[in-house]
Amino acid sequence: MDYIELSGKDVERDSLILANMAAESWGRPDAVVFVARGAFKIGHTMAQHFQVPLLEIQASRKSGKIKTLISPFLFLIPAGIKKKLRSAEVGSDYHKRNADRDVRFNRAAWDELPNINRILLTDDSVDTGNTVLAAKKALQEFFPGAEIKIAALNYFSFSQIRPDFFLRTDTMLNGPWSRDSEENKQFAKEYLHAKKEGTLWI
Repeated sequence: MDYIELSGKDVERDSLILANMAAESWGRPDAVVFVARGAFKIGHTMAQHFQVPLLEIQASRKSGKIKTLISPFLFLIPAGIKKKLRSAEVGSDYHKRNADRDVRFNRAAWDELPNINRILLTDDSVDTGNTVLAAKKALQEFFPGAEIKIAALNYFSFSQIRPDFFLRTDTMLNGPWSRDSEENKQFAKEYLHAKKEGTLWI
């Protein structure tokens, strides 16, 4: 299993590649939705490229409290050990046993949107597929009849769903969204700025 570290510039480059892939084979979406908050930079880059609204959807594991508690300390763990831990997590059946997702989004804000018929749903990596499937189901219920395509930087071959557009397979990613990334603080700053300035529909 491959492992790569992506900078913010890398993510922007890859996101534009994905956007062009989608445009060439599918067309221009009416909105870009990112799975919060890891895929923010991906979704933000795509939404700016297409000049369409950027929407946020949260689809968190209902039993992910332990991972949330230890994440602030990840930077203390040597890179080699983190890679092995991540590989063990991906290879285990943990995600399969914890398939339920708590999906949330701002219904009031989304109600103000114009007609949305084509949606590009983005995530950084599709592991089991549970998260994007839960997000897609929520989108289908809120925007009945809308055509939804999925784009991701990576997906694992054991996933329940194969993204419509992707760049890598079976690759562990460490990017600005990762707590142990040197660019995580800048990533968080950009995310909060987007929310404050109203360029993010949440």
